[in-house]
Amino acid sequence: MVTLLLILAAFVFFLVLFAITGAVGRAKRRQAEEEERRALEEALRRREEGGGPGGASPFGPGPLGDLFGELMSGRGGFMRSMTYDPETGEWVDVTDQRPREEPQRQPQQQQRRRRRPQQQR
Repeated sequence: MVTLLLILAAFVFFLVLFAITGAVGRAKRRQAEEEERRALEEALRRREEGGGPGGASPFGPGPLGDLFGELMSGRGGFMRSMTYDPETGEWVDVTDQRPREEPQRQPQQQQRRRRRPQQQR
């Protein structure tokens, strides 16, 4: 009878131990998911505010401010298409113009390929 009680007590002990371990694992998993969600929301918020993927530049502020970041980001009015006008000698803004069609090329005559004589084995 005593051995049966000891076996039953050990079984209950391990059952409680597994239940506690499972609860702790679930709590840690939930906490990790919550931290990941917060980090994702923070990254999205920074991107929407214009901070780029990582927020501020890893190189710190430069002597020209964030000029190059603004020029290369594609936001704002800094992205313009320019072409050189040889008549005036100046660069001309062509952002709002449609590209002109290139003249159709005439098909070139196909050059005959010289066949190499097959080597005999």
